[in-house]
Amino acid sequence: MKTAKRNLTASHTGMLFREATISEQLNFLLRYAVLAPSEYNSQPWLFQVYNQTIDVYADYSRRLPTVDPEGREVLISCGAVCVNLRLALHHFGHQEMIDFFPDPAVMNLIARITIAARRERAEEDQRLFHAISQRHTNREAFSPQAVPSSLLEILKKEAGHEGAWLYVVSEEDERQYLIDLIVEGSRKQWANMAFRSELAHWVRAKPAPDGIPAFAHPRGSSHPFLARTIDFGWFEERRIQQQLQPPSTALAILGTFGDSSSDWLLAGHALERVLLTAAADGVQASFFNQPIEVPEMCPRLSALLDRFSFPQMILRLGYGPSVMSVPRRSSEEMVVPKHG
Repeated sequence: MKTAKRNLTASHTGMLFREATISEQLNFLLRYAVLAPSEYNSQPWLFQVYNQTIDVYADYSRRLPTVDPEGREVLISCGAVCVNLRLALHHFGHQEMIDFFPDPAVMNLIARITIAARRERAEEDQRLFHAISQRHTNREAFSPQAVPSSLLEILKKEAGHEGAWLYVVSEEDERQYLIDLIVEGSRKQWANMAFRSELAHWVRAKPAPDGIPAFAHPRGSSHPFLARTIDFGWFEERRIQQQLQPPSTALAILGTFGDSSSDWLLAGHALERVLLTAAADGVQASFFNQPIEVPEMCPRLSALLDRFSFPQMILRLGYGPSVMSVPRRSSEEMVVPKHG
C-alpha cells in the first residue's frame, strides 16, 4: 500500500521531523541552507538528495560575469550553504560526514554531505542555528553603538577555526584608506556599462523570488532601467561615506591564505560562521567588496594588510534597525533529480 507523502512545513519539527523519512528530513533542511548570503541575492546553488546524502552544486548559470568572472563569490556562497546545512543537521540531532569536491569529473559538485550518526545538540550550534533566520544583509544606517571588542575577538577566532582570517580595521588612517579604496572601486564599477547592466538584471522593481527588491536598497536605483542607464557613482559615493564614516561601525576584511577554489569554499565557511555569530549577538552586516571585485585594485588592498594573503570579503558590522529578509526561491525548485 502506498504511503502518503508528508508535506513538511516550518512547523513540522521535533517528533514530526523524526517520524519523517530521511529523504523528507534532508529536503526539509534545505530550507535553512538556502538562507545563505549571495551577491545580488543570486542564490547560485543546486542540490541532489538521495539515500542519506545531500550533494551541493554550484549553479554557474547564476554567476555574475562582470563582478565575479572566476566564480569566486559563487563558491563563497556555496560554502555558506554548507555551514547552514551542517548546523541544521546538528539541530535535529544528526552527525554528518562531509567531502568537498568529491568527484573531480563533476566540476560544479562542491560538497557531499552524508548523515553518519545521531548526536547530542551542542549549545553553540543551537545559537548559530537559530541565527540563520535572523541574519540579513542590512544596508540601513547603523546606530552609534559600537560593536564590543570582545565580540570582534570572537569573530576573529571563528574565522581562524575555519582556516581563514578576519582583520578588523581599527586604526584611523587604515580605516580612511580602506574607505577611499571602496569609493574608488565603486566609481570604477559604475563607469563600466557591463557592471550596470549586470546589476540591473538582478534589481527587482516587482516581487520576485531572487534578486534585490526595492526595500533592500539596491545599489544605485531600485528600477532596472535607471540602474542600467545612469552612472550612480556620485550617489553611491555619498552613501558609502555615510555608512562607513561613523567610528562605531566596525570594518573588517575576511581572507584566506591561498586563492584556489578550495580557499574560496573555505572563505564561505568562515564568512557564514562570522555572520551567524554576529547575528546571534544582535550585530548585523553588509558587504563592500568593490576593491576585491575590481581586479587591478586588489594589490592595494593587500598592501593595507601587510601580509601574504588573499582578501575575499569586506564587511561592515554594527547595530541597525531590523530589516525584512529578501525573497528566496523555494528549496524544492533547487533540487535536481539524481540520475543513474
